[in-house]
Amino acid sequence: GNKDSLINLAKRYLPKVVIDEKCTHLIDALSSYNREYDKKLQVFKDKPRHDEWSHPSDAFQYMCQAIEDGELVMSARANGIYYNA
Repeated sequence: GNKDSLINLAKRYLPKVVIDEKCTHLIDALSSYNREYDKKLQVFKDKPRHDEWSHPSDAFQYMCQAIEDGELVMSARANGIYYNA
């Protein structure tokens, strides 16, 4: 799928995921992932900014796609939902 589809898929899965507080890089990446604003055209660009935050965010999006496609299995735990390979 296209990038917007992956982003929207990740947004749907994010509330279902427990991210350990030790995973600060992933938390920072997902919080900092954004699109650049084109001041001249006064619109956000179509593609997200490619920076140090985009790689872990992309990995999270592809993990969500793998779950959606049945390549990874989701399992419930007492204190949240975890994903198992």
